[in-house]
Amino acid sequence: MKHPSLILGLLMLGAHLMPLGAQQWSLNTLPSGLVAWWPANGTAADATTNHFDGTLSGGAGYTNGWFGSAFVFDGVSGVATVPDNPALRITDALTIEFWARRQRFGIDIVLEKGGDWNTAVGGQANYGVGLHHLNNNMFYFFFRGGWRGTTGVNDLNWHHYAAVATNGAANPVLYIDGVAHPIEFAGGAATVNLYPSAFPLHIGAQLFPGWNYFGQTVLDDVRIYNRGLAADEIAYLHAGPPPDGLVSWWRGEGDATDALQQHHGAPEGSLAFAIGQAGRGFVFNGSDAAVALGNWFNLQQFTLSLWVNPAPIQVPFADLLDNNHTSNRSWVFQRANTADVTDWLWHAGPDAELHFKLATNRWQHVALARDTNRVSRLYLDGQLAGAITNNSAIYYDGTQFLRLGRWGAGGRYFNGMVDELMIFDRPLAADEVAELYTDQGGRPRLDIESGDGVVQLSWPLGATGYQLETATNLLAGGWTAVTNSVVSAPKRFTLPLAPAGGAHFFRLRKL
Repeated sequence: MKHPSLILGLLMLGAHLMPLGAQQWSLNTLPSGLVAWWPANGTAADATTNHFDGTLSGGAGYTNGWFGSAFVFDGVSGVATVPDNPALRITDALTIEFWARRQRFGIDIVLEKGGDWNTAVGGQANYGVGLHHLNNNMFYFFFRGGWRGTTGVNDLNWHHYAAVATNGAANPVLYIDGVAHPIEFAGGAATVNLYPSAFPLHIGAQLFPGWNYFGQTVLDDVRIYNRGLAADEIAYLHAGPPPDGLVSWWRGEGDATDALQQHHGAPEGSLAFAIGQAGRGFVFNGSDAAVALGNWFNLQQFTLSLWVNPAPIQVPFADLLDNNHTSNRSWVFQRANTADVTDWLWHAGPDAELHFKLATNRWQHVALARDTNRVSRLYLDGQLAGAITNNSAIYYDGTQFLRLGRWGAGGRYFNGMVDELMIFDRPLAADEVAELYTDQGGRPRLDIESGDGVVQLSWPLGATGYQLETATNLLAGGWTAVTNSVVSAPKRFTLPLAPAGGAHFFRLRKL
């Protein structure tokens, strides 16, 4: 049995969260501003075109990682050294993010460029991050003349970390598992000083005369950006890469570019941008605004995914997303010609028309997955809302042309906002759609499944900013936080429970 918010079962202390499979990142699906990326897949090479490759020495090697393999450092002599380059001397703003699994609670340097932070010993650190045993196992960022930290984790499991720093700011922003944490500990200078050190960059250790610190950690997907990533971008990185098969992705971050650099859009009319579901999104005025996306789409199996916030006033047959359709040709998402402004439909030829509801003035996630059997499945906010089968293939005659916000023949302009339009060249499975919905800010679903004498509690990895709580009844005030150490696992947490007597309820509460 599954329930979206409350689950019957018993939480057993010491249960182990098991990882599920996940896709791999690519340069096209990572945020902009990437300077260096060390995936640690059996080599210390930089996966960007900058080729800031490292060299392992001492007690450094590879082991099982978060994605594929990872660096492992022995805490005695292991380090990866990257030669200096002007592009690594970042002096304005930067982001460092990585996955780490501690093997002890010591002074475990993750990355530094420029050596020690302390100018009294000649330190000239440009930037660095580490995990300490003091100050509640502190996660900290350091720079020439100072450092800032926050309470870390008290387990030896995988966690995602990110530090966002701006030169001259009082503090960096430190994230653990996609959530910003307050700066609780500080030392040295009053403001961040991103000093342009010409010293090498080190991963897994700090090397500086008289002040060497070797970390004993497992590190994966270490990345540096030359800008400060936003909170939603950090949450996106923590949630993991999008599903396989992504062809194009228009994010609406102030322009109509395709994040995968395949099919850039051309703005039309009075297209604008505003705060959307994730970052910024497209604004359509219902009279002349649209985005032309090209005449390339002739797929028979695919998934369309987008966030929609319709205005309460729409013209008849307002086209949300159109591929230059007619009653017999191609396909469209459009407003139904009824008195109900919330009535919308998916149309793909004369024998496939599926109606659905979209509330006005509210963000909703819409996904349409069409498979090899010509079945189109419609999902709303991560849940299956309907399905319909074509008797034949979708008819494309060469005139297809993808547009966001209007009909190919002109007019029928959509009024409202759209964000995160994604096209995949395969039908996503139901769980992939649900995870995509949660990863982009939708409300997570807490699931329970039973079988073979085991009850499993699970929820999406993208559900940052939620607290798992339990109660023995549903009376007000009876909920308490679950204090078990929660372990990140690719794409989803899974917690097996041994059946036991008595009713226990669980929920994810937004913090």
